[in-house]
Parts: sequence; structure tokens; C-alpha cells
Amino acid sequence: MFRQAIARKVIHRIGQAAIALALTQSPALAEDGAPRLLTLLGIGSAAVAPSHSAFGALSYSTRSDLGGTFVDADDASAALGYVLGDAGTGVGLQFGVNFTGLASDPSFSGLGPGRSGYFSLQAAHLISAKVPVFVAVSADHLSGWGRAKDINPALAAMVTVFPTIKLGDQAYPMMLTLGIGDHIRNAGNDPGGFAGLGMGLTPNFGASVAWTGETVTIGGTYKNAALKNWNFSAQLDDALNQKDGRRVTLSATILFENAFGG
Repeated sequence: MFRQAIARKVIHRIGQAAIALALTQSPALAEDGAPRLLTLLGIGSAAVAPSHSAFGALSYSTRSDLGGTFVDADDASAALGYVLGDAGTGVGLQFGVNFTGLASDPSFSGLGPGRSGYFSLQAAHLISAKVPVFVAVSADHLSGWGRAKDINPALAAMVTVFPTIKLGDQAYPMMLTLGIGDHIRNAGNDPGGFAGLGMGLTPNFGASVAWTGETVTIGGTYKNAALKNWNFSAQLDDALNQKDGRRVTLSATILFENAFGG
């Protein structure tokens, strides 16, 4: 259980920053006509970045997860990803490679920092365009190494809807995700469900709340106009301290559309 849980949870939180970058072209505009920034932190989403997009993400957390037991030791993780195919007209395939334990104490696992990781894959499809609705299946922990070597793949299925609400004379984009997976509860050992709601508040800021299956995550994503391809996120994991795992996670993500001549 220890080896399974420590590697399974550490990277889950950062992939969505890349999706937030890709979803800024929303019909819900701010007063200056700019699209509001959407985000959803703490859980996966059925949406993927546009075809031929490449992204990188780095995440830092104030506490480490040792198989469901949290200790006051910094940790960090990173991810690289690339998308092939178009989810809007067919299937969008998002490939990822994840590096875990970048800043953890080697004594936790007998391995040096960063000598652990795994591959991930997600397939997404747009089933409704008027109010965008995506469905997706994902697999994490494919061909792992280091601490993740002996971990079985974690499978999940999810649906994400992108409605727009009006408050007064302003329109705000939202994203709602519902999903199920086979490694969600009890330190990532049992199946369960997850859900989350994100809202674009301004062209530079979006906020979200998510139920990860056992705990609540709240957070927000910031985008600076001068740093066109970057997003910066902060979230409070286990916000209600239901599993004695309350911690702050900071993430930075960069995304390039039409990368590698796509």
C-alpha cells in the first residue's frame, strides 16, 4: 500500500493547468471583451488541450504523502505532455510522462529525488458542441519506474460540461466534471467517484472546488498577459483536513499550441 499510494497521488494535481490554458477561448467574455480564464484543480477533466499542443508543468507541495500519512516535508513533481488528434472531430489523445518525488527525502523510499515516474494516456471526445460536453477515459501509471514500477495502471472515466451562466449583465464560463476511477479512495487503493466545478472570473483568474473522492480541494489559477503561454495555480488540498492531509500546492504550467510544426 505504501509504494502504491505515494506515487499515485503526487502528480494528479498538475495536469489541469495545461487544460486551463487551452480553454481560454470561451464565449463568456469580460467587460473588455477578453475571454475569462477557466480552471479546475485537484481532479482530472474530460477535456484535453488542442491537437499538436505540448505542455510542461512543475508542482511544489508543502507536505509529502507517505501512503495516506502526511509528513511536513516538501515535495515536488513535474510532467511533460503532448496531444495528437482532435477531440472536437474525433478522438484527442493526450500523452504524458510524469516525474515524482523531485524534492522528497530519499529515505522515504530508498531512491534519490526524481528517480520515480510513469507514463499516462487520456482519450477524449466532444459529444455536444452547443453546450460543450466532453467524455474521456484515462490511464495513469503505465510503464512506471522507481517507486512507481510495481504499481498497476489507474483507470478512470469522466464527463466534463462547459455551461455559461449569467449574473446580471455578465456571462461567466463554468466547467463541471463528474468521474469514476478504480484507484480513488483509501490511499488510492479502492474505487470511487470524484467531481469538481470551475469558474472563469476574469481574463486573468479562475477558481474551482473539487471533491477528490475523500477530500475537498479549493484553488485558483492566474494568467499574466505578459507571460502568454504560462499559468500559475495555487490550491489547498484536503481543505477540510478530513484525512489530516491539508497542504498547499503551487504549480506553474506552460503550453505551446501547434508545437513541433503541428
